[in-house]
Amino acid sequence: MKWLPRSLTLRLTLGIGVALALLWSASAAWMLHDLDRSIGQALDRRLAMSAEMVAGLVGNMGVPLASGRRLVSGPVTIPPQQAVACQVRSLRGEILATTANAPQDGLGRGIPGYGMAMAGGVRWRTYTLVRDGLVISTADRMGERDALARHVALVAGLPFAIAGLGGLGLLWWGLGRGLAPLRLMSQRIAGRSSAQPTVLPTAGMPTELAALAGVLNESFERDARAFERERAFASSAAHELRTPLTVIDTHLQVARLDAGPRGREALDDARQGALRMRAIIEDLLLLARLDASEPLPDDAEPLRLQTLLSTALDGSEAGSARVALQVHPGLAMLHIPGRAALWTLALANLVDNALKYSDGPVRVEVTRVDATVHIAVSDQGPGMDPELATRRFWRHGSVEGHGLGLPLAQAIAKRLGGRLSIESSAAGSVCVLALPLKS
Repeated sequence: MKWLPRSLTLRLTLGIGVALALLWSASAAWMLHDLDRSIGQALDRRLAMSAEMVAGLVGNMGVPLASGRRLVSGPVTIPPQQAVACQVRSLRGEILATTANAPQDGLGRGIPGYGMAMAGGVRWRTYTLVRDGLVISTADRMGERDALARHVALVAGLPFAIAGLGGLGLLWWGLGRGLAPLRLMSQRIAGRSSAQPTVLPTAGMPTELAALAGVLNESFERDARAFERERAFASSAAHELRTPLTVIDTHLQVARLDAGPRGREALDDARQGALRMRAIIEDLLLLARLDASEPLPDDAEPLRLQTLLSTALDGSEAGSARVALQVHPGLAMLHIPGRAALWTLALANLVDNALKYSDGPVRVEVTRVDATVHIAVSDQGPGMDPELATRRFWRHGSVEGHGLGLPLAQAIAKRLGGRLSIESSAAGSVCVLALPLKS
């Protein structure tokens, strides 16, 4: 379900909130419907009581309105009481008395009981009472009844709305508090080092999360032990290979002195292979030291960015003839904290990797983003799919070559407070090395 939010807190809040909103809406609708019916019945009773009161008043008058002994030129107009319209008519339909707010064309059809009438362009709720030869009708405007119903609905529904919004806010807060251990676990896991197992806290956690944290702790310990065995093996193998390679390199140089032209060419190729193997060993040793958080060489003086760029490009294995450097104005004189040799090695590895896998030009662009300097190395190679681009940071992620350039650059950046990212498309790959500026 792509439309669902990625936040678990928001998902739970929306799910529970929608369920509660439906429940509250159904309860409020039922309550308002019952309240509207009760108000209608109360107003109907008021009409009936008003009609009975008018009938009693007419009955107590000295001269009945229906008799011919009281002749008047028109109906008697009575001030309205509590917005109830009232008319007194004879059985022949002649209006004998009326309130000022009653329509002139009469209320109702003279049928006893409750009814609806349309008079004067207004809908009326009527009650008719026939007594002593008189037709007494009382009525309410339906517009006034509807306005009263809307007002009551607003007064009664507003607390529901406020309670609903407040409930959602409290629900969001409660879920956030309840999921806080999950956020703590994710932060611990995100900041964990492969060389050191992350111990997730279990004390005070809910039972379900405590069990999950225990399982993760065991998994982290197994990973750390496996990583330590791998690091120890790489370090030991590199140390053991150093001496034989030195001996091989020495014998190759001695043999070259007495060899002919074709022999020297073969010996030179063999020596290049030995030197390449030595470079791989040195990279393995450096990776082992970086992963184990061992002390680094004591060359932590700030490095000028211009020096870093020139040293890395000049020392590139494949040469810098195909490299186009673009430095934004004012950045060349900035200073980068950390180890100069390590930053130079990281950038040189990125440039060598771009030159190796691309036949076209390689572009190195230097920009500043807040408190970091971004060095983007772009090539025009075949590119990589996203999964392979992620695997390029693995120690054995590259099939061709020794495959330690990107992992080593990433390890250096992480150890010195920077970061390395890679983006790839059909047009080529872009490796961005982010270096912190000197504070």
